[in-house]
Order: sequence, then C-alpha cells, then structure tokens
Amino acid sequence: MVFLTSEDFIKSVTNLSDNMQGKFMQPAMREAQTIDLQNIIGEKMHKRLQELVETKEIDNEENAAYKGLLEECQYFLAYSVIVKLILISAVKIDNVGPSATGDERITNLTLEETFNLQKIYQDKADYYALLLQKYILKNKAELPEICENTCKDIHANLCSAASGGLWLGGKRSRIVR
Repeated sequence: MVFLTSEDFIKSVTNLSDNMQGKFMQPAMREAQTIDLQNIIGEKMHKRLQELVETKEIDNEENAAYKGLLEECQYFLAYSVIVKLILISAVKIDNVGPSATGDERITNLTLEETFNLQKIYQDKADYYALLLQKYILKNKAELPEICENTCKDIHANLCSAASGGLWLGGKRSRIVR
C-alpha cells in the first residue's frame, strides 16, 4: 500500500512519542487513509493520489493541484491516525483477551479518559477535514477525478466535517411515497 503521509510527519506535528512502533502506526495510517480520507475525496481521487505518489509524478508542475490536495490532506491524516492509535496502543488483544498494560511508573488513563482524549483528536481531525473539503470544492475544476458524479456520491462528506456516532438520516432514511 502507498501511504499518503509518513510516520515521521505524524510524529513531528503531533505529540506522538518517537518510540511509537510502526507495527501500531501502519494499521492506523491505512485505516485513516482508506476509510476517513477516501470518504472525503472519493475512491477515484484516492487511487489517483496513490498513483502519483508511487510514481513520484506528484512533483511534476502539471500536477500542482494534486500536490496541493496532498498537502491539504497531511494534517487531517495525522490527527485521524492519532484517533486510531489511541485505542490501538491502549488495548492489546492477546490469548487472554483484551488487556491494558500497566507499570509502576506509568499511569494509564481510564477508559472514559481515553475516549475523551480520542474525542479531542477527532475534533482536530474534523477541523482539518473542513479545510480539505474547502480546498476540493475550490479546486474541483482542476481535479478531474472530482466530477459531478463523484461530487454527488461524496456530497455529504464535502459539506460537513462533523464526526459523531449519531446518524441524522439521509438517503437511507424513511421513504415517503
């Protein structure tokens, strides 16, 4: 898989420890990219960005709009990765089931504190999602993968950056005939 951000960038712009293992970071990066980011930019654009990064054509002058989009994605991806990492690093799943590690010198957060911390980082990711959405809407003429059909598919993800567990309806809500 081609990652659109790097472990080093995430560690440099957040308070993530330099000791965080790639074993934990890579699944979080994959989920943040293929679930969170792809919901905003769409599958076609996601694949196009991966292709440009993999072939290193992202730096070509004719791909300036794509490079700008990739740059807009960075902070959103960084905070989305942190949201995922909070639980990945807090809970281990082993033969004995889910467990939390502890030590005499380290104070682990309670489950409630862990979810509160996750919410703080989700709010930051939502802010950067909003900036990303504004960039896409402003530059969609230069990004052919964001055509009218794609915009219709990802419309809700281009008009609201709010995250939450409450589903407010939409296409699948009651059908009135």
